Amino acid sequence: MNTISIPHFPTADQIQLAVGRYLDKAYDRPPSGLRERFAVANDANVCEWLMQDEVEQQPEHVDVNAVQAFSLRMGNERYRYMKLRIARPPGKDFFVFTVDAHDAILTAPPGSPDEAELEELRRYNSRICHEIMEEWDRCGLFTERAYLRQEIQRARERNSQVR
Repeated sequence: MNTISIPHFPTADQIQLAVGRYLDKAYDRPPSGLRERFAVANDANVCEWLMQDEVEQQPEHVDVNAVQAFSLRMGNERYRYMKLRIARPPGKDFFVFTVDAHDAILTAPPGSPDEAELEELRRYNSRICHEIMEEWDRCGLFTERAYLRQEIQRARERNSQVR
């Protein structure tokens, strides 16, 4: 008999904490209605909530258990496309919180005035992403950064046992 592994989704409380801290760091004053748009009731079915239209799923049009990442397009003070992501590391059955600046797709001709502005925007987005991730780490949310640190530590331990 095959057992289906159900991915470990974050709780409604964890999502609410991640959304709240993201908005606190990304905006002086979040746009009207943004906090409410991504509110998760404590008694909500998280899987159903993650599959709603307000949340982007990657890949699209698959069962909740096949989704690799959920994205909440919340933006920041200067760039509306930044996303809070709840992503599954490759081959894992759990999710981590991360921030996607979503600015890598932007280009400007070298030497143009837009190039300097774009680089400034990327620096700004990078700083905001870093601040959000640090705040999430302080709050005890399982972030992509914490997961990678954990994997590096496990690799070091395996390597030290081999010697």
